[in-house]
Amino acid sequence: MKLWQRVLALIMVAAAVALWVAQTNSVPDANTLTLSASREMIIGHGAVFPTIDPQAATYPLTPTLLTIVLSIISKPDIAMAVLGLLAGLSAAYFLVRITDNIWTGAVFLLAASTVRSLPECVMLAFALASVFYAKQGRWQIAGILMSLAITAHPAAIILALLVAVWAWQTVPQHIWQYVIPTAGISAVFIYVMTIANGWWALIPLDTPTMFALLILAAAIYLLGDKSALRDQPLNAILLVWSVILLAISALTMRLPTLIIVPGLLAFVSLRRLTHSIGMAVLVLDVAVVTLVAYTDLLGASPAPTIAWLADNTTPQTTIATGNLGIQGYTLNRPLIDLSSTLEPISSHRSLSDPTFFIRYAPDVVVITGEPQQVAWGNFPTTYAKVFGDGYDVYQRVVNFTPLDPHPVEVVFNGTIPQRRDLVLTDAGIADEVKPSDLVRVRLTWTLAYKPSFEMQMRVMLVDAQGNVVANAFDKFAPEYWQSGETTTYHLLPLPGELATDTLTLRVGIGIREGNLGEHDILTIKTIH
Repeated sequence: MKLWQRVLALIMVAAAVALWVAQTNSVPDANTLTLSASREMIIGHGAVFPTIDPQAATYPLTPTLLTIVLSIISKPDIAMAVLGLLAGLSAAYFLVRITDNIWTGAVFLLAASTVRSLPECVMLAFALASVFYAKQGRWQIAGILMSLAITAHPAAIILALLVAVWAWQTVPQHIWQYVIPTAGISAVFIYVMTIANGWWALIPLDTPTMFALLILAAAIYLLGDKSALRDQPLNAILLVWSVILLAISALTMRLPTLIIVPGLLAFVSLRRLTHSIGMAVLVLDVAVVTLVAYTDLLGASPAPTIAWLADNTTPQTTIATGNLGIQGYTLNRPLIDLSSTLEPISSHRSLSDPTFFIRYAPDVVVITGEPQQVAWGNFPTTYAKVFGDGYDVYQRVVNFTPLDPHPVEVVFNGTIPQRRDLVLTDAGIADEVKPSDLVRVRLTWTLAYKPSFEMQMRVMLVDAQGNVVANAFDKFAPEYWQSGETTTYHLLPLPGELATDTLTLRVGIGIREGNLGEHDILTIKTIH
């Protein structure tokens, strides 16, 4: 490489570093979850995301490394910039060593400084280091580094398999030196991950079969293309890796991210390519990273909304939102994830579910546009719009009572005493209530079999004289129920005045024209 080319490459590296530093105070959405998990580790909660039901940080290496950096640099934005730059520079260095082309490192670093996805930079640093040491024949080190890459991002699993295929094809006597540390270290991690979140978090495809077919196709390509393996094997491996990731992006209808860039640059470095093809790939690289940089992967992080939430909520305030970037770098509030990013898709974590607000009682709801998407009819009288700047913030203005568990055993059998087809096993209701409260009730049932007809349920609070103070009449279609355990949710608005010290929870059930009984379940206190 000529001197002017080296100087130009170094200028690109310097520009990339400057670009990264210049964006330190901005909030890249892909990194807010990493910061949230790191904060939870610092306060002793472990590698979890701050949801109301804490979800394990599926790939915990990046939050762990960020926790270490935060112990030295207290400002989150600077700490993340330092870790990101170190990871980006490391990945660029090893990419240069793999491709023997300084341009690949310079272009990669420029792309990384545009996207600034911390988990992807960390994964690429360890993954490319692993590939480099595999190139040197140091298979045990390569295996350890690849296992660390897997704990940072699932895309490394594909690269690990491709390198294993190459090792088996070229140096079968050394393959176990690579496979054992890679699989051994990753196995414990994958086991913990699957019991925490399920296999959905491991496989970045909705169709696992298609994922397996892509891996098989790549393996067949590598085994069949002996010339690529012989001439420039690692460039070929990185290229196939990027092709698989592009296919996954297409199948899941998502934009490709930074992790495809090393393969594209390795493609440019293949000696048999013409300059025109190389330039076309470079243009594609710039187009992809620019597009990704301005795409809301987790939703935008509007500064005015973040500032309002910081000033008007407490660390205990629960926020329901589909935009996980709303935390930014400053907030650390318990989240109710409506996007299914942190957990499997559930119809109950949706504003379109009429029971959502009774289940979770969020203090604040952050949504876009008018609240027509909210299915619960009481939303306009329970929540008030308090802020709007791109994202609308609704704050609860009525008190929801907690769902304190109360194990019970009440059989609803009509006039047949020996039957136990429907048994109430737990009543979730507050131990104490006060006037004007919205009393939430969660009833847990055990069914011997699924009913064939609609069930009508009347849930009441009665005073000492038997007068009904509050009640709810709900109907449940047969498809709502299932044999085994089923839970129903109810809401009882209390009047503004209560002239009693105790209230009794009473439940009655009917099906078709029959009556399965009406029972007093438990007694709660009232506060005047």
